[in-house]
Amino acid sequence: CSQMEGFPKGYGYVPCIAGKPNNPEFTSTRINPGEGLGPRGQVRVHMREFSWPDRDCDPYWSTRTTTNGTYWGRFKARNPYYSGRIMRVKTGFIDPAGYSENDFRTRTYFIHDISGPNISGDIVVTGKDLLTNTDPKKTECPITANGVLTSTITVLDSPNQLTVTHNDDVYPTSSPSAGAVRIGDEIISFTGVTINSPQTTYTLTGLTRGAWNTDADDHTAGDTVQICYLMNGRIVVDVLYDLLTNYAGIDSAYIDYTQGSPEGQWDEEKRIWFTGYTLNNIISEPESIHDIIKNICQSTNMEMWWDDVNQTVKIKANMPPTVQPSTYTMNDHIIEGSLKIKDIPKKRVSDVRVYYDKIDHTGDDQPANYNIVDVDIDTDAESADEYNEKAKKQIFARYFDATNGGQAAGTGGRILNRYRNIPREYEWEMDARDEELTVGDLCFVESLCDQNPTGGYLGAQIQILEVKEVTPGHRYRYKGLTAEFTGRYGNILSLIHISEPTRPPSTSRMPSSA
Repeated sequence: CSQMEGFPKGYGYVPCIAGKPNNPEFTSTRINPGEGLGPRGQVRVHMREFSWPDRDCDPYWSTRTTTNGTYWGRFKARNPYYSGRIMRVKTGFIDPAGYSENDFRTRTYFIHDISGPNISGDIVVTGKDLLTNTDPKKTECPITANGVLTSTITVLDSPNQLTVTHNDDVYPTSSPSAGAVRIGDEIISFTGVTINSPQTTYTLTGLTRGAWNTDADDHTAGDTVQICYLMNGRIVVDVLYDLLTNYAGIDSAYIDYTQGSPEGQWDEEKRIWFTGYTLNNIISEPESIHDIIKNICQSTNMEMWWDDVNQTVKIKANMPPTVQPSTYTMNDHIIEGSLKIKDIPKKRVSDVRVYYDKIDHTGDDQPANYNIVDVDIDTDAESADEYNEKAKKQIFARYFDATNGGQAAGTGGRILNRYRNIPREYEWEMDARDEELTVGDLCFVESLCDQNPTGGYLGAQIQILEVKEVTPGHRYRYKGLTAEFTGRYGNILSLIHISEPTRPPSTSRMPSSA
């Protein structure tokens, strides 16, 4: 509540929000179709400092010897570890007939910082959405290990076991536990772990040297031993869930994935689109969770975002709708004068190349480091009768190998299906009665601004990219991108589809049995 607001009595609310335009300041979550995680949402709430006797907000107020200072000054001194705590922002209008929280829209963020108070008594509380937990400076997979080799091995040695000394909990803590470690540029797989006493050393057994197409090498005592992350043919949705909950530290309560009955939002996407999508590869050195999820989303043609209203992480396949989307028109829904449409030519695609089956799992993403490239080309779109130019896109599907490459191969065709023609971005505003339309949804928009060759309403299917509350509780602004799924799944006569090796097969770097 602002200090001038007639806020309701009996709720313990503290009136400290500064009365200024556009406060709170919302930056909307935005999905970026085909590119993984988009820009994350945040909120900035400007507040004013004030004196307060501590009652109703400090459970220890009766035991304190003094209540000098101000509310926010004391708050920050008493709560130095506020970062990451839940922050809920409620927006709406108080009905003169009576207050009800149901009249307010609640958004959930997590505190990033509290700036102030300054000499003028200004405070700004910034909250960010939950997926900021995946940012490079915060989380990684696999976790950086500080294990070291206890004895020297040469390129010619074939030891039955390796002993690792460490002082963290990254290494397996039960036996047996199969996996892989990386020492220098060599990956060594193992089938068992023996925990020694005290638990600062582990012995890895059942070794395969030069695993995952790497070369055996010399290693000396004291070399770093990095545990690797194996996907082992798990379904893509399960891998994403594991990365978020076990590596990004996101509470499973914020992911609607029951893995049973009733189905959650993740369960439904998995059942309809991703049941057969498995990942079967290795991450041999720490990478940011953000970069891993981005590559998975690009390779499987899906989006992931934080829904701040429903307090959940959502995923969505870049596929046609399974139910008929709602239609919105200028006569019945769109506020007059608010609709804007513009072409986005840089997102058009006519040539998609998906590289998979990585050769050197310690190397970079370059075409020469992949065994297979899947090529999808729409020759009609590139012809002189149409766009008369190529529009290339390449994807390095690093978590697909030759055993599940067919899944990666289908990605190119689906991208062409959506981006073969120049996409258009729509922006419009609607009243709160249509607020059920949220990020990721598909809808139809009809207007005179978008016509067919005979001048009639063309109507376009739109995927909502972001939603912004313009007037709290009353008016919303929507941005979306055309999502014209024309049903051309591999049956376009002019479509060239090729799967071919990127280089002649090597006889010296064959896949290992790891």
